[in-house]
Amino acid sequence: MGFIGAGLIIYRQFHVEGLTTATGLWVAAGIGVSVVVKLYWTAIFVTFLAIIILTCLRWFEERVTRKSSQEP
Repeated sequence: MGFIGAGLIIYRQFHVEGLTTATGLWVAAGIGVSVVVKLYWTAIFVTFLAIIILTCLRWFEERVTRKSSQEP
């Protein structure tokens, strides 16, 4: 998982891309492991928590990039 996540992180002109995608892969792997060891309620809770956090991060990122692109 580490190599796949590291391959998704791209550094372009002082800008990092793909960080949340790599984090999402790690979260998905953790959820998969918790299902395999039969911790179903933990997997469900972490799934909903990850969805909420990633949605908030996307909203925050769009808001910040919109403000920074409007400034001269």
